[in-house]
Amino acid sequence: MSTFFYQSIVESLDERRKSLGLSHRQIARMAGISHPTSQRLFSRKNASISFETVAKVAHLLGMELQCTPVIPESELLFQAARSRAHILAKATMEAMGDPPESDTNNNLKKIEETIFMELLRGSRARIWATP
Repeated sequence: MSTFFYQSIVESLDERRKSLGLSHRQIARMAGISHPTSQRLFSRKNASISFETVAKVAHLLGMELQCTPVIPESELLFQAARSRAHILAKATMEAMGDPPESDTNNNLKKIEETIFMELLRGSRARIWATP
């Protein structure tokens, strides 16, 4: 879990804990975790606390952890298809014996655009497949 997200979650949990007037020791007892684990959780450091423990404390505090998309699905698919098309186009050029670096007539861009459009029209699984 990235430090930013971890700290954001812990900050929300700690604000709720304080507003409810609960100590670290009380949280530990009620959540069935050790007092040192409770202290580490709320220390706002990227401690090695399991997701299960964080979720348990969130539930205890009447909160839930949610995943919210930050990039629209269509944009994410577009980016992934563009990246995959670039990789496949370079491999195609190399297989044809025409290294992409020597391309002077935009063959790479034409092949890449064709592959990109095919990826968007086809199964989404093809976008994420590893070459």
